[in-house]
Amino acid sequence: MKNLNNLAYFYCPKCGKEEVDIDMRTMGEHTVNFRGGYGIPILHFTCPNCGNLLAGGFPVNAHYDREYQKELITEYNEGGMYFNSKLLDFLKKEANK
Repeated sequence: MKNLNNLAYFYCPKCGKEEVDIDMRTMGEHTVNFRGGYGIPILHFTCPNCGNLLAGGFPVNAHYDREYQKELITEYNEGGMYFNSKLLDFLKKEANK
């Protein structure tokens, strides 16, 4: 039986990789993006396909539809309305430890 507390929806806007009900424990480390305190945080994972550090996901119990989740993750990536270069710099530094 799947433990819903460990499952997430994952999406990478850079390469289009999308996984539904992926076990977060298999994705490695993640960074929590609290999105300025608004809504459910995005969990940023490194995309296993293209290495995008801003790929992300939401727990499956997040009450957002998939298209909205994809849109939010996309907006926090380069070129998006909420892109934050400081977050990307932090993730790069953490990845190189």
